[in-house]
Amino acid sequence: MVTVVANIPYDQFGIREKNTLIGGLANFLDISKSHILIEHVEEGSVIITVELPEEAAKKLLAAWKEPQFLTSLSSLKIKKVYDTQVAKKSVDPEIRLHEIGMDGEWSLSNLSEFSRVYSQVYHLLFSLEVSQSEKVEEKISKIYQSYPWRGGFSRVNFYKSIESAIPNDYRPRINSIVYSSPGAMNLRLVSPVAQNIEVIIYTMLRKDAFVHKLYRDIRKQMQIMRLNTLGVRKAGEKGEDHLLSELTSKEWHFIDYALFYFSDEMQFEDVDILCELTGNRLASLKILLSLYRRMKILVSLAREDLIDFIV
Repeated sequence: MVTVVANIPYDQFGIREKNTLIGGLANFLDISKSHILIEHVEEGSVIITVELPEEAAKKLLAAWKEPQFLTSLSSLKIKKVYDTQVAKKSVDPEIRLHEIGMDGEWSLSNLSEFSRVYSQVYHLLFSLEVSQSEKVEEKISKIYQSYPWRGGFSRVNFYKSIESAIPNDYRPRINSIVYSSPGAMNLRLVSPVAQNIEVIIYTMLRKDAFVHKLYRDIRKQMQIMRLNTLGVRKAGEKGEDHLLSELTSKEWHFIDYALFYFSDEMQFEDVDILCELTGNRLASLKILLSLYRRMKILVSLAREDLIDFIV
């Protein structure tokens, strides 16, 4: 199956819009409309699970990565496509040494800050990307669905809980530190996770001002909509008394836009898995923003030439 995110408010997705979407996809994929079955529609911006013949699904997923796709299907207001069937976590946890360059004047607080933030980012991405035993996966899933995300308490405890769920063998370990000018630290890390951290850092270094403005705009709009203080658990769960169902179509539309657009600009590739684990997109957005704040600290250290990720 393929999941399609359409830039259409949920309360405006009627029979005509549904037929337009199905007809447009059928024409683009050169298949009969009867071969396109809409399995599920979520609130907010319309998020649809579509059952397609295997070849048509491959064509749509491949086309999504090409620039001309945006022109071809712009009339359908499609803003994202991803494979619902992709294995949730597929990275092989290969551990090897990764060298991070060190330069400049380091204080103990610099070292402490780097260690804390890098560990939090690493553990979060590990939990999203690396397949573990059923027991560990169940523990991680419960963590993602437990916190109301209404303030700093949730954030701090969320990251502590994620770290505690990661097996000791896969947590970052210092192999050596040589502090000279320049120096380097060698860390034992799961390679794909470490590489993804580097990709996000270099992306943010290139687009720092733009991404930071986007972050501030999202936070400002969340404050206006009072989403910052709205818990993300349903009524009756963990004592939460706010109903996500009270959010308007406009608010869900903003959440979807912010989540998918911001993740694309950060080059954060795990947003679909994140949404699957949290079970709701407001929680996913709040986690993504918390990840950005931590990545911003690493970017600042890199911009000050204190660290350099050697690819």
